[in-house]
Amino acid sequence: MVMKTITTLAALLLGSLGLCQGAAEPRFDEVYKLLEKNLISVTNLEQSAVKGLLGQLKMEAMLVTNTTEKATKISIEKSAVYDGSFAYMHVSEVGSGLAETLVSALHAIESTNKVKGLVLDLRFSSGTDYSAAGSIADQFLQSGDMPLLDWGNGMMKSKSKKDALDLPLVVLVNHETTGAAEALAGILRETKAGLLIGSNTSGKASIYKDFTLSTGQKLRIANTPVKISNGNPISREGLKPDITVISTLEEEKGFLEDPYRTLYQPGSTPLITGSDTNNISSRTNKAKGRLNEAELVRMQREGLNSEVEAAGRSLRDSETKAVITDPALSRALDLLKGIAVVQRSRTS
Repeated sequence: MVMKTITTLAALLLGSLGLCQGAAEPRFDEVYKLLEKNLISVTNLEQSAVKGLLGQLKMEAMLVTNTTEKATKISIEKSAVYDGSFAYMHVSEVGSGLAETLVSALHAIESTNKVKGLVLDLRFSSGTDYSAAGSIADQFLQSGDMPLLDWGNGMMKSKSKKDALDLPLVVLVNHETTGAAEALAGILRETKAGLLIGSNTSGKASIYKDFTLSTGQKLRIANTPVKISNGNPISREGLKPDITVISTLEEEKGFLEDPYRTLYQPGSTPLITGSDTNNISSRTNKAKGRLNEAELVRMQREGLNSEVEAAGRSLRDSETKAVITDPALSRALDLLKGIAVVQRSRTS
């Protein structure tokens, strides 16, 4: 891993300097020496090299700043309720106070809705607070003394409680689920608190060690993998989800902004479609006097072509908005609905 990173440093350095990169990966020392000798200005050459290296390593190595050191209370990025019964929460970082925030947010939803399941979205989520990851997972466990994770301070265990969050849980993950968020996903799966849907996580949940540089700055390096509840470290290939859903990172970013967005391929039908049952409430609460197809045909016969075209676009847009096209979220909701049906049949 380190050797591969070093061999790509030259390409990264050229990129940070705004120079063209070739298909092959040149040796870093060769490129650096030539640049140092011949470049008009070498003022920021070393800084560019460091920036390129740390940019490549991302969560595996970082300079510690005041912002890094400061413990900030993490909030829920986005929340929603689907079909009046299924709560959804997305967090971009796992950190201090998130466990309490999540519980409070869920109780607020339960005050107005009968919640039958929760979708916890950890796509593009990170964090370095592994204690917070353990605290969040603990909220879903009633039994005490269950092993959660070890990030260098011994195995953290669950606490016995009567008010645990007892509801079906689905966790959404992708290649950008890393650090404490990745550990959280692993704990929830290993303790059988929830299932994972999406794509493999990053495999970069690690214990950090700080090294002081000659400048007085601290370089934080991930040097030991975090161990989750089964006692094993998370694989470098990441966590494999229970249900795999294939999407590009670009598509998933769009779905986080709007889970109803439609992906089109020129000259074809939508690439991704959802079930009409994904958001029944939004389809049944239609505005009074809404145009239907018969009304559009009448308008066309009367020669109101421009109005027909505009109304048609509005009608198509409203229908599309009522269908969740985010494949991971759609799959999660379908699963929770199935569990709700089974639970209802068992109690009837």
